[in-house]
Amino acid sequence: MMWFLLITVTFLFLLIGKIQISLCNTTFQIGVLLPTDPQLPFDMQKVKPAIVLAVNEVNKRCLLINKNPFEVRYGDTNSSYIVGPLLAIDFYANRQADVFLGPVDGPGLAAVSRYSPHWRIPVISPGGGFNYHFDNKREYQLLTRMLHSSKTIVHFISRVILPHFNWTSVRIIAERNVIEAQSECYMLMGALCRELRHPNSKGESKDTCSHSIFDVDRKNETKEKLRKTLDEAKAEARILFICMDSNLFREFLLMAHDLDMINGEYVFVYLDIFRLMRKDMNLISWYKNESTELENSKARRAFETVLIVAVKRPDTERYREFSYQVNTIHEKIYNDSTQTGKLVNPYVATFYDAVLLYAYGLNRTIESNQNASDGFAVVRKMWNVSFEGSNGIVQISETGDRVSDYSLFDLNPKSGQFEEVGTYFGVNSSFILLKDIYWIDEVKKTPLDVPPCGFDGSKCLVHKNPALPWIYFTASVTSVIFILTIIAFWYFKRVSFEAQLKAMNWIIEPDDLFSMEDFGIKYKTFKRDRHKRASVHHIPLFDEENDIENGAAVKTARFKGSIVALKLVQHKTRIDINRLLLMEFLFFFNMKIKDMQSEFLVRFIGACLDPPCLVNEYCSKGSLQELLENSQIRLDDMFKYFIINDIVKGIIYIHNSDLQSHGNLKSTNCLVGSRFVVNISDYGSPSLRCSLHQKY
Repeated sequence: MMWFLLITVTFLFLLIGKIQISLCNTTFQIGVLLPTDPQLPFDMQKVKPAIVLAVNEVNKRCLLINKNPFEVRYGDTNSSYIVGPLLAIDFYANRQADVFLGPVDGPGLAAVSRYSPHWRIPVISPGGGFNYHFDNKREYQLLTRMLHSSKTIVHFISRVILPHFNWTSVRIIAERNVIEAQSECYMLMGALCRELRHPNSKGESKDTCSHSIFDVDRKNETKEKLRKTLDEAKAEARILFICMDSNLFREFLLMAHDLDMINGEYVFVYLDIFRLMRKDMNLISWYKNESTELENSKARRAFETVLIVAVKRPDTERYREFSYQVNTIHEKIYNDSTQTGKLVNPYVATFYDAVLLYAYGLNRTIESNQNASDGFAVVRKMWNVSFEGSNGIVQISETGDRVSDYSLFDLNPKSGQFEEVGTYFGVNSSFILLKDIYWIDEVKKTPLDVPPCGFDGSKCLVHKNPALPWIYFTASVTSVIFILTIIAFWYFKRVSFEAQLKAMNWIIEPDDLFSMEDFGIKYKTFKRDRHKRASVHHIPLFDEENDIENGAAVKTARFKGSIVALKLVQHKTRIDINRLLLMEFLFFFNMKIKDMQSEFLVRFIGACLDPPCLVNEYCSKGSLQELLENSQIRLDDMFKYFIINDIVKGIIYIHNSDLQSHGNLKSTNCLVGSRFVVNISDYGSPSLRCSLHQKY
């Protein structure tokens, strides 16, 4: 028994050892999708040293049990949202990627992030921050955003900045570049306005945000658009959140100066976060060398009303050491020492953090005995975690977005430079005001979002206007005259309508119809007995033995020199004229049928009341039913297509008209004209519609 237990334990130890050896020999492949454009902050040449440093750091910290866990492959996207997804497909097809770092551009990232759940490959990128569509985790299930997202920015503005200054009503102004596929300002400010208008816990919508969006055409001047936007904003808000190009923003403030808005009542909060970040954190400036001294002076005074929200600059000793290591590797790889002594931009740092985050997620996945090749399992271990990154603690939220820090900048009136006056730490959602904010003209009080007297001054009207009684009297007389005018107009329309009812110009007399040879005898009999009978319904217009059942209830006559079709109203010897029928038919005829002119509809002419029949346009080839039942006529496919086409066009015309529907479509109501064009008949007033016993 002891030997058996010893052999079993030995076997288990060997099995565990083989599993560990297998895991140790596993190589995890990283696919990097970036452009090679030196003008971009996330250029491949800038990012590669940070990735190399991260791989070395993983080995140094023993974040994985594998001694050489990563194999990095690079793909040049050529700054194209088409090439990037194609490279990702190649990596996946060749099994060369267990995780994607990038792309950074919005459209390319969106495509790869939509594919990745089907491939079960995580995507980690600093891109997609401004686009609130990436917040949808049902669509982008495996996307982790490593820089800043519109969601965190909006949270900082709505939950920190506005409550801190006690502002509740703001105006949002954003440019929308029609040339770009996705306008950063438009998307970011749209997300902010939606958040400010979001219903509260009681279901009440907060009316705290109005917005102005203007399209920027780089070929034409935009000063007129800016001035119009300012005029609108001046009448509705005092706190303006603005996102636009920095040069355009300077022009914007100069116009505000000309409109006397630089008076301490207005605050301009600049929010072009992503563009500032791509410029290596160089903030906007009021000074321009090519401008006159007077213009620069006006711009400086206008900028004293500006607050800037920007990404917090990495200023820790840890980040300086990280930058030194990245620049050292950069010099070794490219033999380029131009970056020595400089801080790397935040995009480069995020790729370093992305490698560490993936290694951290892999390590936790392996430790929990889950499949490390399953992207869903790895992502679950990557989200809602904290780890040591390039600038200290990096925290990833439960939705896969990095928790970011932001700074608030204000212009120092003495130096003329923007300085950090407040810091927001996303880890604990705390805002620390580092120094007092300088409001223009040394005003100590924070500007109000709504003036005490209101935007139009109506809240401060105290003195009663002596002319107010006359105003009320004039308004009352005007209202009475207006009401009397409406009553007179209504009465005139009613009298006119009654006159149309009495005219009954749609009724056709029998004397005007029965002049064809077919009806000569019946017409003479009708004329002879006209004065002997109270009505002519005793003289049948159609014989009793008329084959109505077989579709012969349509006869022809001549009306005003043209051949017309007469359609019997079955089981009626006459039509009683009552007000309901007159109003219905007048409405249908004048409002719906009168102007219906189409080569695919049978034109309605009128109706004869005694004997009762409808008078329509004559179609010489009979009904579609007769055509289909005629064995002597063979219909080829092309002719059938034309028949279907005519019917469809007729029905579309009816559906697009005021009538909206036919209600009685069948083969006997599809009549064939002399040119073999199918016309739809029997549409219009339901009270006069025939219900013949005919075959479909």
